[in-house]
Amino acid sequence: MGMGDFMKKVWILLAVLITVTALIAPSLSVSAAPGEQYRRWINDKNVSCTTGSGVVYANLSNQNVEFNGLSADAQFTINYIENGVLNTDGPYTVEQVSGTHNYGAFAESFPSYPFTFEFRLDTIISGIVVYQSSIIINCTGDMPDTPATVINTVPPNSQGRVWVPDKTYTCAPNGGGVAVTISNQNIDVLNLTAGVDEFTLNYIENGVISTNGPYPVESNGRHNYGSFLQSFPSYPFTFEFRIDTYVGGVLVMQSSLITTCTADASGLTPTIINGLPGSGGSSSSGGCPSSLPTTAVQGRMLETVQALYAADPAAVTNVIMPVGTAWWITSASSGYYRLWISCFAAQVWVPASSMGPNYETGGAPLPNAGT
Repeated sequence: MGMGDFMKKVWILLAVLITVTALIAPSLSVSAAPGEQYRRWINDKNVSCTTGSGVVYANLSNQNVEFNGLSADAQFTINYIENGVLNTDGPYTVEQVSGTHNYGAFAESFPSYPFTFEFRLDTIISGIVVYQSSIIINCTGDMPDTPATVINTVPPNSQGRVWVPDKTYTCAPNGGGVAVTISNQNIDVLNLTAGVDEFTLNYIENGVISTNGPYPVESNGRHNYGSFLQSFPSYPFTFEFRIDTYVGGVLVMQSSLITTCTADASGLTPTIINGLPGSGGSSSSGGCPSSLPTTAVQGRMLETVQALYAADPAAVTNVIMPVGTAWWITSASSGYYRLWISCFAAQVWVPASSMGPNYETGGAPLPNAGT
């Protein structure tokens, strides 16, 4: 069924059902707003409900899709929602950035009537679902070909000017001190109005924030900018480069790029966190709501792992902690270390076995995690 079998997080979608044995909703054509970015269903389909050998089917006459405003590294998932149960294939890289692509018919089997089947495409840019395109079939009995209703939506929390995850950084001497150099400042503008919505640039050096802006946002899509250097007097240091996006004066997205330097190093991967204020993103206020405890000790990642929001293997986030990076450990519990990311970012957890002492800062022993 589809192209793979990876389970993904469910996103809530407002939908209109097609009633098959009573009233059939008319075909709905949804036009793209200027600058919308999507891989979505073309509104040229029929749906039907049929009986087979021991099963019944929801049928779609074709899987033709159209594309608009995408970068070559944009992604999509295919979501099969059977009676409210979600199965997701992907993510996959988009086939093309604009135009159309035709695919054949599709059938999904069920043991019996009645059933509801939602066939949904999610478009993903820089890790954010920016568009959802859905066809929903509610079958209570056999039904001949009927025009499908395509429901296109821009999901909540999908507006922002965010960092593209295509960067590395270098920690190196700089004059009489040291500096971090970020390889590029490429960004994606998602579901915003150019020249109207705004953003600020926030430079957070060891918890001390300074802000430039606001500035009007660019047009929706990918914008490429050059490298960036931030100097410091000495190692170690943490630098967070954060973009805050405002719509109508309301903060709607924060995109943080976080680097940590403890010694000269190159080719390091920054941590990028996108989210709303209070959900793991940074605060736009001054001060330091998540101060580094004086008892913290530095460790270094022995392997690349996904960060956790609790000391629980099921508490998975989309934050990657790359091998070789160094982080402050603030506490330990049940085989896990809690890590300080930055002054304004939520702390995360990783397995204690994934970290070792940071010998570049003296190799202090790590706390007992209870294992």
